[in-house]
Amino acid sequence: MKILFLNTHEDFGGAEEYINQTAEELESRGHEIEKISLIGKKSDINFSQKFPRRYLQRFFASIKVRKMRQKIKAFDPDVIHVHNIHYGEIPILRLLKNTSTPVVKTFHDYTFFCECEWGVHGKKLCEGKPEKCLRDGEISPIHYLFRKPLHRLRTYMLTKSFEKALAPSKDLTKLANKWVGTKTLHNFVDLEKYGKNSEIKKKGLLYFGRIADEKGIDDLLHAYSKIENPPQLKIAGKGDETKYRQMAEDLGIKEKVKFKGFIKEEEIPKLFQGAKAVVMPSKWRENSPLTLLEVMASGTPVIAPEIGGFPDYIENEKNSYLFDFRDIESLETTLKQVISEESSELDSISTKARDTAEKYGLNDHTSKLEEIYESVKG
Repeated sequence: MKILFLNTHEDFGGAEEYINQTAEELESRGHEIEKISLIGKKSDINFSQKFPRRYLQRFFASIKVRKMRQKIKAFDPDVIHVHNIHYGEIPILRLLKNTSTPVVKTFHDYTFFCECEWGVHGKKLCEGKPEKCLRDGEISPIHYLFRKPLHRLRTYMLTKSFEKALAPSKDLTKLANKWVGTKTLHNFVDLEKYGKNSEIKKKGLLYFGRIADEKGIDDLLHAYSKIENPPQLKIAGKGDETKYRQMAEDLGIKEKVKFKGFIKEEEIPKLFQGAKAVVMPSKWRENSPLTLLEVMASGTPVIAPEIGGFPDYIENEKNSYLFDFRDIESLETTLKQVISEESSELDSISTKARDTAEKYGLNDHTSKLEEIYESVKG
């Protein structure tokens, strides 16, 4: 089967990791894969990322779409699998609507349905209703006027452009189903790459991910700073650490917090295995982060907010821990609980975390994808 993947970025985050791993597995099964990126060093399409062109090309992008049409025609796929399309939504959706090739869409985040694109407004969950966001003061009138036509058009086009829509969490499936029939297909983990290693002593806490505001690192530092004599907290990942280094110093925890920066891929499993718990204190509505399953597959509990896709995998205090979303006191309480946990209890939770991850292997996930592709081919 010839399968074309369409996505915004070549390499950015979880969606791109998902594409690369599934593409590799599909190729190993004899399928032919082609990828089209909307922006990136290797992309010959390259949508503008600057306002106002970024906004205008969401409605008008004839040259970009012509290039896409030519690339699709040259590859002649049996199935087009669309992932993130954060640029040129309306022209691209129109192109997909008019193609004779069956199209599968995976929603990796809440961008199509939420006006601020994060799935939350402060501490409120987005309901996909711009008027309510405006009335509640969560978006400005200017934002509303600019975004309303885009929101209406693209949600209408969603119902016309795909044969099958997928989402990796029950939460996003529920929201997406207001516009287009969507099925939950949970993400996967490479069970061979990530495994529980009982020989590695678990100590300290770990944050692993992009160093960015929406990831909630500031909330983590504030909660951690309230703990008396805490174990070391490691912060690892790509991004500008400057603000958070200064915050750690201001909070008096500079000596307790270790910034490790970028971690090589081959070193990540050992990093996960050596932590007492990995904290994912996101401020936005995480859909179904791959890191969550990678950590659990490593036999390490996760500490995460009870929002988005986290509750799909986490049974609180059984295989990991949940705290109240955007609640620093709740996060502090959970951190203290994990730190003081008896080793036997923590080991039990770690084992159950691994058991949970084993339900979401790459092999089974890819087989389900193949079934979906065959079903839309007719």
